[in-house]
Amino acid sequence: MARRVLREGGGPGFLPQSVGYVRAAGGEPGLGAPAFFGEPRVSLDERRATFGYDLPAMVFFGLSRWEEALPGGRDAHGRFPPSASFVFRTDILERPWIDEQAELTASILRSLGVSARRPDRFRLVPTHDVDKARGYEWKPIAGDLLKRGEVRRAFRKASYNLFKRTNPYDTFDFLMDESEKAGVMSRFYFMGEGRSKHDGLYKISDATVRDAV
Repeated sequence: MARRVLREGGGPGFLPQSVGYVRAAGGEPGLGAPAFFGEPRVSLDERRATFGYDLPAMVFFGLSRWEEALPGGRDAHGRFPPSASFVFRTDILERPWIDEQAELTASILRSLGVSARRPDRFRLVPTHDVDKARGYEWKPIAGDLLKRGEVRRAFRKASYNLFKRTNPYDTFDFLMDESEKAGVMSRFYFMGEGRSKHDGLYKISDATVRDAV
């Protein structure tokens, strides 16, 4: 089932209301694969399978994340909160439900005599978000001391800056060395420069960032 909502600008959109579960006849016992946009059922005969739900709409809904474009609550960064999502409300947020539907469809095709197998290949790709790229900044240290009253924290950071003379955030070489030992390639995602309070505390032109890149 789906409910109709209005996008900004007046255009209609449809969101599912509930999730059912379906599994192929003769399949393994269990709850089955999540199904919505219709009735959670699949009918089979000798020559064809009839789905009671709209499988392409399900996949498009999951991959496009169209509900994030609809009016509704946002977090402090203006982002769509996961707790407002359909998959969170129906307790399938942490399930690979598109993959489950792919496996279900493959099993149905095989039962109809069609060769269908999903490749069992994957890659391990470590990713690293670079929120900070250099040692403790003096401005946040002043904020710890004067605004937040965290004297011990401010003293610890200031001592590190004054006496250790090293950058606690410069772990790029370590991470890349460990990745090479494991036979994988790490990917680093740096923050772009900006002026809002949510932007990073470094510039792309900083020496540490230039050396890492």
